[in-house]
Amino acid sequence: MFMKHPRYFAVQLAKSFDDKITEKSSSADILDVVINVSANDIKNNSDLPIPDDMRNCVGSIGSTVWNPVVETQEDGFVKGLMHENFKYGNFSKVPVLIGFNSEEEVAYNLVDTKSKAGYMDSNNKYMVNGNLNIKEENILLAGNKLKKIYTDKTFEEDFLSLVKFATDAKYTIGICRQIELQSKFADIYMYQFSYDGLLGRINQSIPGVGHAEELNYLFQSRVNSNINEYPPEDLKVQKELLTLWTNFIKYLDPMSTKKWTKTSGENLIYMDINKELQLKSNPRYYQKIREVYSEYAEEIQYTY
Repeated sequence: MFMKHPRYFAVQLAKSFDDKITEKSSSADILDVVINVSANDIKNNSDLPIPDDMRNCVGSIGSTVWNPVVETQEDGFVKGLMHENFKYGNFSKVPVLIGFNSEEEVAYNLVDTKSKAGYMDSNNKYMVNGNLNIKEENILLAGNKLKKIYTDKTFEEDFLSLVKFATDAKYTIGICRQIELQSKFADIYMYQFSYDGLLGRINQSIPGVGHAEELNYLFQSRVNSNINEYPPEDLKVQKELLTLWTNFIKYLDPMSTKKWTKTSGENLIYMDINKELQLKSNPRYYQKIREVYSEYAEEIQYTY
């Protein structure tokens, strides 16, 4: 995710402190305003409304104002289009352990997610990521096909499908695309963490493992300081996860026995980490969504 329209939001933020700021104000004038207010004031004024044509995720789900920008300076941190950099190998080619949890969205306020169902149902163009490079006339066509991948009903009628869509749109699809491109140049070990245990601390009515839930299996915190209070199965998974991550840190390979097959190009082989470890391929709807994007989106992309 990145900001396509950084100047617009910089102007809006500065205007909230000084009404003399306009769209024609110089960058120097905008900077002068924001550096002369407190960090707390900036924080309080930063939750700006996002115009529909400037959203950077899907509809009203996941779009945020402040994200990295593509820099033009020679010493910029983010240079060039991120998607194209991965496509052409413009990155540090080192082994990577990368993946996601089985239902990232369940970590968030599902009441809030559900409140957006009607909005998402109102126009299928909201199914298309706002950062996707796609011609205007193709957005609704792509959105219609994407909606059918998830459900034949409305999201208000089929909330579970909205949760799956939000998980994929915010996390799974972009990660899968990065892995597909990156694995052509480097060793990539891909995983999905699917074990839904008490140690994860997120137990919703909707099945699946939420965002960052795996961290409770990796690191001690206030809520899991007495690890022996948890079920034996949780502790078994915790030990396996720690072993995999430690092996990768030490040897750049999570399994010295070579049972974890590296991902290669379009064949997205991943380790499903559950009660047992199992190699699988092509997570959920990625290939179907990839086909839609291949048909309707432009070849050159910023993100996916």
